[in-house]
Amino acid sequence: MIETLLAAMTVYLAAGLLFALVFQAAGLRRVDPATAGAGWGFRLLVTPGLVALWPWLALRWRRALRGEETAGGVEAPIGPRALRTGHRRLAWALLLVVPIAGAALTLRPAPAPAGAPRLFAALAGEPPAGEVLESESRAFGDLPIALEVRRSEDGGRSVVLDVTSDLEQPALGLYLGAEAVPDGTSLPAGAIFLGAVYGPARLSFELPAAEVGSLWLYSLAHAELVARHDLATEAAAEAEG
Repeated sequence: MIETLLAAMTVYLAAGLLFALVFQAAGLRRVDPATAGAGWGFRLLVTPGLVALWPWLALRWRRALRGEETAGGVEAPIGPRALRTGHRRLAWALLLVVPIAGAALTLRPAPAPAGAPRLFAALAGEPPAGEVLESESRAFGDLPIALEVRRSEDGGRSVVLDVTSDLEQPALGLYLGAEAVPDGTSLPAGAIFLGAVYGPARLSFELPAAEVGSLWLYSLAHAELVARHDLATEAAAEAEG
């Protein structure tokens, strides 16, 4: 919807700019004879209004060509001074409103990462007991995150993250994905969202039984990858077995 509105506005303003150039050269003095001989300062001042109101001005120009109406006619008795004052106010209004409106239309939330349809809920309370398949004190580069991959008695796997301090990065998500994406910023296709990562906290996440690959920390706030951790071969072998 936003893209459609922006495209329509772009086409409208482009048509208005083209109309303003032609209208300045041939139509302005025909619609309002009082503007004959006006300097470049006045012409620049009225240009934003010409661009914004070009459909209405095109109709007025058409009527003026037929001899039906001019700015000094009975229907629109507007003097040159009042007309210029109105144009000046309109120009200032456009200078204030258009940048704000344009910024509001272009602002949008960060796009959702590609391929994350499934959610595996974090496990509440203490991490599940069971065999430790993998353990690392710094699993994601310099981030203060220790990692354990555990296997429970029923054969399920879980990831336990011990986040020892504030990560100073809002809206971090933990994903399980197969391989890296060439651009280095996008998640792998079909990546599975495991849960949110924050600290200081001890977090546990259930792993899908049939999935292997790498763990990815993804910033939802900045729409970029932060760090990755490749699951150990032993953990992958346990999942495949």
